[in-house]
Amino acid sequence: MLNSFAVLFRYFAVPEIEYRKAVRLRQDGQYAAAMKIFTELRTYKTSAAQLDLIYEDLNRNANVGSTVYYGAYEQDNDATNGKERIAWRVLAMEDDKVLLLSEKNLDCIPYNLADTATTWETSTLRTWLNVEFLNAAFNEEEQAAILTSEVKTGDNSIYQTKGGATVHDKLFILSIDEAKRFFDTDQDRVAKNTAYAVNQGALNSPEGNGWWWLRTLGINEHVAANVNYSGTIDEYGNYVYSFGGCVRPALWINKEDL
Repeated sequence: MLNSFAVLFRYFAVPEIEYRKAVRLRQDGQYAAAMKIFTELRTYKTSAAQLDLIYEDLNRNANVGSTVYYGAYEQDNDATNGKERIAWRVLAMEDDKVLLLSEKNLDCIPYNLADTATTWETSTLRTWLNVEFLNAAFNEEEQAAILTSEVKTGDNSIYQTKGGATVHDKLFILSIDEAKRFFDTDQDRVAKNTAYAVNQGALNSPEGNGWWWLRTLGINEHVAANVNYSGTIDEYGNYVYSFGGCVRPALWINKEDL
């Protein structure tokens, strides 16, 4: 009898207790703690709607350095529960638009699939971001809201490797100059891998960090710069066809469209 009561308590009372706790946390502005509980509860009562309210609050109050949510992509490597909302860090705000960078390494993709001289303009990573990833992570309305940006890639200041032509993209990755400008410290550049990225081949440090591509080329046109596990910028770079490196997409969007 006691065991039966314990089972009933676990499956009926505990979720309700946790749900009410999460509602209070959301109302008090303790969003991270509330999100954790609502995510674990998933389909219980209005947990999904409560999460949407949190996303709306965070997006409405976006400031440089804050986290916002836009689009969805597989991250926990469990396709049965659907895609997870993408967390983005606000890197900059200009007038009414904001520059976003994914908080985590979302996937493991080479800069270029072949060992050929390349630039950001001709890289297969650029194509993948603006076709496959764009369609996988954003619905039609979200895609339309992402701004098409002029993307200039400067030359490598140490090795003088040319950056290539200016292009216009909805999605891109940061350059060396941007990775220096928008982060105060190496530690601030460190990015965790999602479980999905690891499953796709991302190299993982003991702390769960990965290295991520920059669009600036490295020592020559067969090599691209990157940010290491520790957050340092490697201007020499890795071969463009290297597997194990990750992608942190970036985009510009009007704040009102978040």
